[in-house]
Amino acid sequence: MNFEIKTIQPEVAEHWLATKNTNNRPLSTKHVNFLAQQILSDEWEPENGESIKFDEDGNLLDGQHRLAAIVKAGVPVTTTVAHNILRKTFHTLDTGRNRNGGGVLAIAGVPNYNQVAAICRYIHCYHNKIPLTTKVSNQNILRVNEVNADTLQMVINEVRNLMSVGNSVASLGVLGLLYFIASRNHDIDKVQDFFAKLILGTGLRINSPIFAARKRLMDIRTSKL
Repeated sequence: MNFEIKTIQPEVAEHWLATKNTNNRPLSTKHVNFLAQQILSDEWEPENGESIKFDEDGNLLDGQHRLAAIVKAGVPVTTTVAHNILRKTFHTLDTGRNRNGGGVLAIAGVPNYNQVAAICRYIHCYHNKIPLTTKVSNQNILRVNEVNADTLQMVINEVRNLMSVGNSVASLGVLGLLYFIASRNHDIDKVQDFFAKLILGTGLRINSPIFAARKRLMDIRTSKL
């Protein structure tokens, strides 16, 4: 087994995929797009210990998504390449659990890390005008929290307290995003009153905009069950 640090040109990545990728799982287009975006956004981490791996016969064992992302991004990437990995170890590759946004925030000592990660994902998507279902990198989740840490903890506490009493009209992540946006643009007392009515649903007239918003959120949540 031997290792090298190599700058992989898109043409080389494409050649390796065409000639050496003989027995790998199907490519996930969504994951390739995500990695390509990381490369283009300069969020690629070439020194995180992960490598492109080839077996003793030169066949690709691990790294097809990274190679496909290099091709899609159209730019060279410097990373570690490992050669002469025993083929019999193939089944042990990629069995570890990838660290998600909540895990990264937990390591950083952030309270309510899973809830913060969910809201940060939505905030990133909202500000970048992309679908809320878009995969968001851990770097961007950390960045959003770093800028809004105190506000996010306040939002989570407020929404969680209301959700403990009222019906679940939406997930804490969605409600947290809405509360976050509202708190940046309106008086906090008015925001608290609005969300108390939205989440608890008490005393609402059928022609109230809050009643309509509440019904819409509940319809969306029910449609996903």
